[in-house]
Amino acid sequence: MEHPCHRCGEPVEDGVAFCKKCGAPQIRVPGAVPDAASLPQPDSQINAAPGWSSEIALPAPGARGRISWSQAFPLAVFAGLLEALFSLSLFGVGMLVGGFLSVALYRRRRLSTITAGMGARLGLVSGGLGFAIFCVIRGAGILIFHTGTRLHAEMLQALDQAAARNPDPQAQAMLQYFKSSEGLPLVIALALVATFISFLLFSTLGGLLGGVTLGRKSR
Repeated sequence: MEHPCHRCGEPVEDGVAFCKKCGAPQIRVPGAVPDAASLPQPDSQINAAPGWSSEIALPAPGARGRISWSQAFPLAVFAGLLEALFSLSLFGVGMLVGGFLSVALYRRRRLSTITAGMGARLGLVSGGLGFAIFCVIRGAGILIFHTGTRLHAEMLQALDQAAARNPDPQAQAMLQYFKSSEGLPLVIALALVATFISFLLFSTLGGLLGGVTLGRKSR
C-alpha cells in the first residue's frame, strides 16, 4: 500500500519512515481529539456552592439619598415642636436648631448615611411643621390667655416707631392705613407670610448644616 507524501505528494510505501524525494518524515502520531462535552460552553452557568447565590445583589437605584418618611415624619414633628417653642423667645435660632436636630435624630434612628440634600429636606419639613405648631400656640394663647390685646398694642407700637423713623409723606400715609381697621388684617397676613418663610429658610439651613456635618462623620 502506498500513500502520498504530505509535503511533496510523491507516492510512499506504508511503513517507510521518510520520503525518498523530499525526506519528509512519514510517521505521524494522530493528536487526541478533545471530547466536545469536556469543552467549556460559553452559555454554561457556574454552579455555586451550597448556600450561596450566583447572582450579585446590587443596591436599588436611588437608594442613597432616599428618606424613609414613615420614620422621619414623627422626628420632624418633634423637631418642629421644639422650633415653635424656641421661636417664642429665640426667633431664628430655634429654627436653625430644630432643622439640625431633625437630621441628627433621623441619622440616629436609621444609622444610615446622611447627605446634604436629605438634611435640607428634613429641615424643610420640620420648618413647615414648626410654623403650624407656632400658629397653634399663638392662637391658643390669644384664646386662653387673651394675649390678642397685647399683640395688637405691640404691633401698633412697631408701626409708630417705623413712622417716626421715616418722615416721607407717602410712607406716613401707608403706615396710617396699616394702623386702621382695614389695613391691620393685611399687616397680620404679611407677618404670617414672613414668619412662614423664616421658618422654612432657617430650618432648611439648619438641616443642610446637619446633613453636611453629620454626613462627614458617617464616612
